[in-house]
Amino acid sequence: ADQQFVLTLEHKALFSTLYYTALRVGEATMLKVEDFYPERNEVEVYRLKKRGPDIPRDMIAVPEVYMDTIQHYIEEYEISNGEVFDYTPRTARNRIEEINDAYKYVIGDFDHTEKLTPHKLRHARVTAIANHSGIEEAGDFVNHSSVDITDAYRHIATEEQREFLPEESDDIGEVKPEVQQLMDELDISSKDQLIEQLKIIKDM
Repeated sequence: ADQQFVLTLEHKALFSTLYYTALRVGEATMLKVEDFYPERNEVEVYRLKKRGPDIPRDMIAVPEVYMDTIQHYIEEYEISNGEVFDYTPRTARNRIEEINDAYKYVIGDFDHTEKLTPHKLRHARVTAIANHSGIEEAGDFVNHSSVDITDAYRHIATEEQREFLPEESDDIGEVKPEVQQLMDELDISSKDQLIEQLKIIKDM
């Protein structure tokens, strides 16, 4: 290959921030070291869309896996205070473009692969929360003013897609009554066990 794409810890930290916080890129580049509370897995974030004399701020919960990533990045890059990402929103978009290029380089530029943008990460997080908990909860997380706005972000979810829940849940999703009845008859407590039993029956 005549090109080599290197994905760094900086790429991972920015990508994770845009996804797990669902911030707009301008809001993400405003984050400071002191905005992170690793002992509580919380981040104090800016809300640029509702700015007035002062930019409003919210405290949001993030998963431990994200906090570990951002703390590792801060330590490795020796960022003691100030902005975590010391560059402009334009530079942040360029970093995502680099990730997009590496992605396309590895898997090929297929027709079905959309260009990766910071806003797609926000959409993905809204979808994950909405499918797991509800559209109102997703809207609250990203500070939308109405459910209609949140619904425009969310990808349509089928009941099957509800099994793909955010990382902190052990829930297996809603089980349809007829599936639950079959699980009860077979004395099975999980969908995985049911699938294995059906495979055995099929092979008999």
